[in-house]
Amino acid sequence: MKKHGSTPRWQRAGGPVKVKNLDGSGPLRIISFNMKDLAAIVLAAGKGTRMKSSMPKVLHPVAGRPMLFYPLAALTKLRASRVAVVVGHGGDLVRDAASGGPG
Repeated sequence: MKKHGSTPRWQRAGGPVKVKNLDGSGPLRIISFNMKDLAAIVLAAGKGTRMKSSMPKVLHPVAGRPMLFYPLAALTKLRASRVAVVVGHGGDLVRDAASGGPG
């Protein structure tokens, strides 16, 4: 068996992955996953009322960048073929941030 070192399974494009049913039952199956087929939905519709701010939750800075930056950067690095961002409160501001616009 080829050793992959410390590379996480999700970073190995095209390698077989062992999966079970969502509830953990059933037989172990091996499926092939190709990273070019990766699609993602980023939920960015939070109002952030408990943060006591009118700014959309995903635009609050963490380590100098809006929270929304981190999942989008990870998906870019993984070369996701399709990414959908669900927006709600402050949708225009969130869309601008997601597309690299002002802010």
